[in-house]
Amino acid sequence: MTQESYLLSWGIYLSCAGVLLAIFWYVTAKMGGRILRIGMRVTASVLLLMPYSIGEGYSELAPAIIMLAMESLFEASPQRVGVPFAIVWGIVLILSLGWGVWRAARTKSLQAEQQLHAERDELLEQSRRIEPTL
Repeated sequence: MTQESYLLSWGIYLSCAGVLLAIFWYVTAKMGGRILRIGMRVTASVLLLMPYSIGEGYSELAPAIIMLAMESLFEASPQRVGVPFAIVWGIVLILSLGWGVWRAARTKSLQAEQQLHAERDELLEQSRRIEPTL
């Protein structure tokens, strides 16, 4: 395989993977359960986007899901690809869930702050309406 065809095939694969991920994210956008939605999106992203070496002594990479399938079919144990794949999936899942929790806490904090400002503004407006009596 020439360098041009290798890069072209990766370009086509990544374009198709991007379209699939966009469709998947659109489909899961209306799903309930934030944690389940994040987990499904992370799993789909890692499945489609993680590259892996095709073998020792080769510099070329292939999608890890294809390498995992090939080793599962033609070799006794797919551990060469399966273990790194599981580690990457776990790390990305933990980071994504952590990001989601942080973002939810920040949104809640900002909403509480906006509510406090609105209540303060309302109290200030009420105090301006009341005329001091002497």
